[in-house]
Order: sequence, then C-alpha cells, then structure tokens
Amino acid sequence: MRILLLAAPLLAMLVQSPARTADWKFRGRLQLDALAAGEPEGRQLARVRRLFLGVGGGTGDLSWTMDADFSQIGHESIELRDFLLKWEVSPATRLQIGHLKHPVTSDNLTSDVDTLFTERSAFASLFAGDRQWGVAVDHMRGDWNIRVALFGARGANLLQDEFEGAAAAAIRMHGDAAPGDPVLHLAVSALVEDNSDGFRLSARPENALVARVLDTGTLMADHKTVVAAEFGWRNGPWLVQAEGGRLWLKDAARNGGTPGFTGASVQLGWVITGEQRPYSRRDGVFDSVKPDDPVTEGGAGAVELGARITRIDLDEQGIYGGRLTTYGGVASWFPVPGLRLTADWVHSNSDHRLFGKRNADHVTVRGQFEW
Repeated sequence: MRILLLAAPLLAMLVQSPARTADWKFRGRLQLDALAAGEPEGRQLARVRRLFLGVGGGTGDLSWTMDADFSQIGHESIELRDFLLKWEVSPATRLQIGHLKHPVTSDNLTSDVDTLFTERSAFASLFAGDRQWGVAVDHMRGDWNIRVALFGARGANLLQDEFEGAAAAAIRMHGDAAPGDPVLHLAVSALVEDNSDGFRLSARPENALVARVLDTGTLMADHKTVVAAEFGWRNGPWLVQAEGGRLWLKDAARNGGTPGFTGASVQLGWVITGEQRPYSRRDGVFDSVKPDDPVTEGGAGAVELGARITRIDLDEQGIYGGRLTTYGGVASWFPVPGLRLTADWVHSNSDHRLFGKRNADHVTVRGQFEW
C-alpha cells in the first residue's frame, strides 16, 4: 500500500502532462478449478483459483500494470498481486519497480495463465519463493539478457497493510544460444535472501486443492541462497524444458550446519494442432499458445499435450522437510485467444516424518478466461 501511495503522484503527473497521452486498459483473469479425482484438502472440491482485476497503461517509454486478487474475499483479504512500473531507459535497458517475482526459473517467471500445467512445478514454487517489493534492471545484448534485482519487504495485503521484513538480491542471465527456430534457451540464476522471521519450505504435490506433503516448518537461518540452471528447446510445436538447482539455509541446522536442499523438474509440451509457444528473448520465457484457427472462425482451436516429472529432497542435516516425486500429464484446449480449458493428472510419491508415506493421484480441471 505504501508503494501505491508513492507511485500515485508519479502516475498522475505523467497522465496529466500535456505532452503525454496515456493509454489505459482494464484487464483481468478468472481461473475456476475443480478436483475431478483424488482426495481433496478438507471438503473443498472446487474453488476460484484466481480472480484478478486491474488496469494497465502506458505513455512514451513508461508502462504500468496493477492487478488485485479478489479470489480470497470472505476468507482472507484482497491481495495486490501485480504492481509494476516499467521504464524503457534505452532499446537495450529496462528498469522495473514494483511487486516483482524473483528472477529464478522460467516456470516461475511464466505467467500463471501461460504455464503448461495448471500449477507450476514444486521445484519452481519452492526454490523461487514469493513476490517481493523491489527494483530490477534488465540489459539486453544481442540475444542475451542479464537481470539484476534488489528486493525489500514482502506482503501484498491491501486491507490490512501487513508487510514482512525481508531483503533479497538476485541475478539471472538468459538467452537464445541458437537464434531462430529451433530456440535453445539457457539460463543461470542466483538468489540471496534474509528474513528475520525465518524460512519455511512447504509445498503441495502440484495441485492447489490437495494437502501439503512437504514442510520443513519455520527454520531460523542467517540467510537463504539459491542457485539454479535452466534449459529450454523449442522446435515448431515441440517444447522441452528442464530446471534444477540447490537451496542452502545458512546455520539452519541445530549443530550450526548449512543444510542444502535439491530439486529439479523436466517437462515436455506438444501442440498437436501445429501452433508453437512464442519465446520472449527479453524475459526468457515461453508464452501461451494462440490458436491459428479459432472456433469463432470455423476452426477447431488449438490443442496442447504435456508431461512433467519433478523431484524434491528437503531432508538434510537433521532437517526433515520430506521428499517428493511427481509424474504428470496435461491436456489443454484453446478454442479462442484468452480462453483455455485444461485437465491435468498428477501422480505423487512423498515421504515425510509427520505426514508419512503417500502415493496419490489427482485430476484437476480448469476453466480459464483472460481479457
């Protein structure tokens, strides 16, 4: 909320300037999920996964977006999910200020409306962490981009104005090692974070409607360090992506040791109707499928199939956060741009000292609309 108060005068000045004309656009997304098979957490078989409403606009070299998540009204609060100011300092350099994602893993940086599965991999969710308020600078040279980011407080509660003290710094270098088609995406990233309230690594088996199977509890550590690497290869309608890394918690173990946790994810996508996912060389992500023959023009839309394997190990030096392996398959239909119907299946094998050993299968269906 404090960021909004600071940014509002800047936006007003730019919009009211006679030399500038700002373009505004209302935007939003709606995701409705239902558990078609498997054991839910509690009795919740369906939910509004996301309901984002916001605005976007731009003038000259400056653009902005602001989205609030209304899906938790009546349960928690309205959360400011996206607040971002972008300034194109030059054709090669871009400055971003706002509620930013840590630049770790392509799956994390991909918008939730564009991910291959309904949920990001457990590796991306755990190792990349939550959004924080911060500033990032990108510099593009040829087909390669480097992003350096500094972060401050964490929190996006618009009603209660709650912020958690935290600080982080991150760097990511990505690029296309073989410009043209096929695309060969390579990236490395590093993140260092301090949090006076400690760190908790907790995850569900890549399904928002089921119970958590990984949990370290809150660990007091001097700081957290993450190092990750990415690979992506797109050849026409085929896309292969692999991500992996290691996370250290300095002095988190009882004996003063530094436990290191590992994780990795590999996924394969195939658009059987022939379309391909566009690659953003600036952001280092693969965007969503756009149907070449939408049903509104007499076509059949676009159909994409996918598969994924994820492995997480959070047991190290007397800390027992659990181990998880998932195998998943997904099918998505894009009848028109902005509309997506998805069904994904995840089989998970987990082992946790508190939760025990679990083998489970879950099938989730999602209806998604973006405007």
